[in-house]
Amino acid sequence: MVLRADFAAIQPAAAALRAALGAATALCRAPDGAPSLARLLAAPAHLDLPEGMVRDALIPRTGNPIFMTGASLLPDKADIAWTIARMVEAGHLDPAGEDPSLAIITP
Repeated sequence: MVLRADFAAIQPAAAALRAALGAATALCRAPDGAPSLARLLAAPAHLDLPEGMVRDALIPRTGNPIFMTGASLLPDKADIAWTIARMVEAGHLDPAGEDPSLAIITP
């Protein structure tokens, strides 16, 4: 399910998450350059995330990451668009005209 979101409203928390990820973000990208929250979660020694901010990450059968956080945030707006684009290409998601840059993926 893809929900509309006011990205400006979550910018302060998104900025805090990006700052917490710091240099670890580059270390936790998939080999093809895809953002991978699953890899971030698997490398807690490299992160100092606010407790409860990152809730979960699911990998669909395509191998592309679906990001889910307690505050419905992602490290970067581009990560949302990339993930949705890959899922649309694989036929797992029909964005129904929604703007991917403003989408949040939820269960």
